[in-house]
Amino acid sequence: MPLPQGGLSKILNETRIGAYSRITGLTVKTLRFYHERGVLVPERVEVGSGCRYYDQRNVDRARAIVVLREFGFGLDQIVEILRECGEETQVVRFLEQRRESLIQAISRDRELLRSIDRIIQQNGRCG
Repeated sequence: MPLPQGGLSKILNETRIGAYSRITGLTVKTLRFYHERGVLVPERVEVGSGCRYYDQRNVDRARAIVVLREFGFGLDQIVEILRECGEETQVVRFLEQRRESLIQAISRDRELLRSIDRIIQQNGRCG
């Protein structure tokens, strides 16, 4: 097997998909899906076996993806954020947009709850 560019030290710093799954907390299935969607591309894929290898840069990106998913961003948004956000200030801009979106959703939900409460009070309880 020919060594990848960077030689033996590069191979020693790469992690196979199973171990990478344990490191990141993402399932192997999710990692494959993210690879197919271009969200989290492995450092290299072994020709023939198709084995995926990830490096530290991929770990940092995976952690960012997990956090952004927890904040409610979709994969397309995450791809955009990671592509555009070379600086922390750009990440903050996306988080501010998400925050505003959540505030609007909470406001709509509160209004919906008030409407439901009015109907309950006007009509009494069922039963």
